[in-house]
Amino acid sequence: MKKTLAFLLFILLLCSCNIEKYPLKPGIYESKEVTVNDYFSKAKYMISEIDEQTFISANLINVIKDGGTSGKKQKYYSFNLFFFIDSIDDYLNIETRNFDFKKDSSSVYTATIEYYSDEFSISKSVVFDSHLNTMFWQEEKNNTTFEMHLVFEIMR
Repeated sequence: MKKTLAFLLFILLLCSCNIEKYPLKPGIYESKEVTVNDYFSKAKYMISEIDEQTFISANLINVIKDGGTSGKKQKYYSFNLFFFIDSIDDYLNIETRNFDFKKDSSSVYTATIEYYSDEFSISKSVVFDSHLNTMFWQEEKNNTTFEMHLVFEIMR
């Protein structure tokens, strides 16, 4: 029994060290309708490949280092997030900052999103899964905390 348990632990450790990483895929992604938010009804993001110097110059704003690539194959991308604000009937560019790839995952990043105006303001820590094309964060409404969850589909 102890040998079996030790073997299973060894296999678990071995498997966790070799997690397959999923590279980012350039394109335009749009969300399904958002029904629990009072400010916006949909969202989209665009990922475009950029060079390392552009990435560095951006100072971690609206850029993302691909966690699925490394070394000489390392890739960098611009990351532009937009929320469709119902009150103005238009998309607003939401600033993203400090994307950080979670090394123990295959495709998960954390980041901060920010936007401030009279029409709409947001400042949240978010989790972005590039393989599942999801983004989520916590919101409060009427003294209740709930999870805001966006699911995106690639459009182009």
